[in-house]
Amino acid sequence: MRTRLTDLAVRKLPLSENGQVTYWDELTPNFGVRCSTRSKSYIVLLGEKRRRKTLGRYPDLSLADARKQAKQLLAANALEGDALFLSQFAPVSFTEAKARFLEDSRRRNKPRTFKDYKRLLDRHFNFSGDLQTVERKQIMKVISELSATPSEQSHAFVAIRTMMNWCVRHGLIAHSVVPPLKQKAAERNRVLTDDELGQVYRRSSDSSQILATCCSQRQPILRNHSQHMHGIRPVLTRDWMMWGRTRCTTLGVCLQQSTLRLVPQFM
Repeated sequence: MRTRLTDLAVRKLPLSENGQVTYWDELTPNFGVRCSTRSKSYIVLLGEKRRRKTLGRYPDLSLADARKQAKQLLAANALEGDALFLSQFAPVSFTEAKARFLEDSRRRNKPRTFKDYKRLLDRHFNFSGDLQTVERKQIMKVISELSATPSEQSHAFVAIRTMMNWCVRHGLIAHSVVPPLKQKAAERNRVLTDDELGQVYRRSSDSSQILATCCSQRQPILRNHSQHMHGIRPVLTRDWMMWGRTRCTTLGVCLQQSTLRLVPQFM
């Protein structure tokens, strides 16, 4: 039975006619008053096995002192449990863990991915001591110092978070100290006008023009808009490029490099 234990409430709790009845406190978890046929006692449950410990009898022990003892025992038990849990992991240095991760990445990932991970981790993350002693504030300090180079900052964050998650999966640490990545991409509010699209289109080759017009993620434009074709050169119109709020164009997918260099000057 749960109730809000106060001095007045404890005094009014009835003794049990048969056996024992426990009243659990709504404010302090696992703390309560056990009423028997002859007395009232403060108790607390500890650990996963919910081991019961008697703190003292009422009124010899006040409610405030009993609650204080309960909180101290619960806190000590939690720390003991954490220490026991962490002791299951064999100590490994951060340097060794990084070397293991990179070796696994070299075997599983593409050469470019492995090269990027190695560069970022070796350049920015060289903590001394055991892997378990690395704290979030140490990692975020490194990340914060890269704020002048947002791209490098983002890639470094991904690299250390990938490594720490790998360490969790391979039983080197209990949990990752790196927080989840939260990035909000800025919505584009500038698109190419018809005239600008026309300039890019006219500078491309015939094959690129056909590909740019046909390689839409929607239904092929040539099939549905044949009325806009003049010879082999399709004509781009605004209604082809509008789907919802965003004007969608596939020019960037297949145009030659010489043509793609024209696009940034309009953005």
